[in-house]
Amino acid sequence: MIEASHQPNLKSCGVQTQDVAITLLEKLRLESEKQEKQLTGSSLSRFKAAYKDALVLSLSLENYQSPNVVAVAEDGEIVFEWYNKKYHVVVSLDGDGEYGYSYEFAGQHAAGLYNGFCDQCIPDDLRAYLLAVAVN
Repeated sequence: MIEASHQPNLKSCGVQTQDVAITLLEKLRLESEKQEKQLTGSSLSRFKAAYKDALVLSLSLENYQSPNVVAVAEDGEIVFEWYNKKYHVVVSLDGDGEYGYSYEFAGQHAAGLYNGFCDQCIPDDLRAYLLAVAVN
């Protein structure tokens, strides 16, 4: 776990709300068109389930910066990445209705504190790091 002294200071964050959901949906649509031609069997099934989860999760991400990267692994898992010079945040979806996440700050890597559920609010620690990526 990242020590409290390494947690981002969000009190003075002036994050502007963006229509991230639309941008993310467009990135997902483009990736979907490409992957449906490349994936087969269980990888394609996993991707289709993860894609549905990503659509749901994207609605919870509308107040955050759009991910720098939207990618699909060979096994069909969808990965979102946000990063800047200080922070790196990764969210991965494998189609089971939940997502895993991790972050890196000052050379320290930490797994998310909670299981993320696509149809629920973003966990506090993930929210803090998404905001930190946007303002630093």
